[in-house]
Amino acid sequence: MSTTREYYHIVTRDKFEVGQKLVFSETTNNRLYDFFFKKEFISSNGQDFFQVIKAGISNNGLQLNREDTNLILKYNDITIRGIRELIVEMVRLQNYPSYPSRLNCLYVSETYEDISKWIEIFETYKRNILQIVKLKSNGNYFSGNGELLPKEDATSFEKKINQANEYWKNEGNTTLPEVLLDGEIEVVEIVNEF
Repeated sequence: MSTTREYYHIVTRDKFEVGQKLVFSETTNNRLYDFFFKKEFISSNGQDFFQVIKAGISNNGLQLNREDTNLILKYNDITIRGIRELIVEMVRLQNYPSYPSRLNCLYVSETYEDISKWIEIFETYKRNILQIVKLKSNGNYFSGNGELLPKEDATSFEKKINQANEYWKNEGNTTLPEVLLDGEIEVVEIVNEF
């Protein structure tokens, strides 16, 4: 799609400036990619998730200190969400290859009202919101519903694949609108500073 459109984006790490340009392509990994696929979980004594579990097993069951328990919980959370993203990407590549990848795009919203839903979610994760910016781009985009993403639970991979297909089909009511945007993107306005 090549029509120039305007979007809104939540900035959480480094502030943007008017006129700044961002480019996303198949070779440009975004922060979602970095968060799920580059993060390592090592305890203060140098043990990873599996070493912590093995060391915590005793005759009385599994005994862990607070640090090790937190490491296991964080590892589990990131791993299940990383698996979700891999499944969604696998389904995209197989059935919807013209859509932008969730791992190589900027997440934006089409309206300021839509961005407010994401602000609420970011606040529950204690994400530090720096700005809301308005962008313009004629890049490729996919308008979807974040509520249709595979669930972060212990259901089978088969169910998660079916959920990913529903996400990419995006039929019906959009309760949590999200837009995946790639290509060249320009910052045109700083809407809010926090």
